[in-house]
Amino acid sequence: MRRTRRKRRLAPRGYILLIVVATGLLYLAFGGKSEEQVSTVSEIPVLESPITTQKAEPMMAIEISTPDPTPQCIKPVERYSEITMNDDELDELAEIIYHESRGESVEGQQAVAEVVFNRVIADNFPDTVHDVLHQKKQFSTVRLLNTVDPRQEQYDAINAALYGPTILPADVVFFSRSGENSNIWGSIGGHVFCYQYNWD
Repeated sequence: MRRTRRKRRLAPRGYILLIVVATGLLYLAFGGKSEEQVSTVSEIPVLESPITTQKAEPMMAIEISTPDPTPQCIKPVERYSEITMNDDELDELAEIIYHESRGESVEGQQAVAEVVFNRVIADNFPDTVHDVLHQKKQFSTVRLLNTVDPRQEQYDAINAALYGPTILPADVVFFSRSGENSNIWGSIGGHVFCYQYNWD
């Protein structure tokens, strides 16, 4: 009787060992690194980026300053050298200029300030800015005081009037839309400016 040779089967442990060995060979062949390779990777110098950035020059700071409403380093024009104002009077005058002429040019607003100062130095008007502004039947907008905050341009108009050059002659003490009297100096914008005259 002929005997057939049986094929020997691998035990399960053999399969596992074969798989582990095959996996290790594949790992080494296609991407695995030896310990020597791993240690030398860290020694490879890191190249600097070829792209260089140029440092921007620092920007120059521009200082913006607001004009001082009452500069102390400049002397007032001789005409107004005796006029003094406290902070309240300064603010009241700026607000009157705002109400009377905020739509006018720089010169028009300065001329309104000069009318007030011309009255202060005149013999037939009160002697202070406050009293001139509050004189009866003169500045109708005095009733609107403390209703708005004047702008810098109104304070600039006061400075321009005080520190010159002046626009109006010293005896121009009136302004209105139509002219206070027939003794007219001239007009600036929407205002007609007039000289002194006798009035009660």
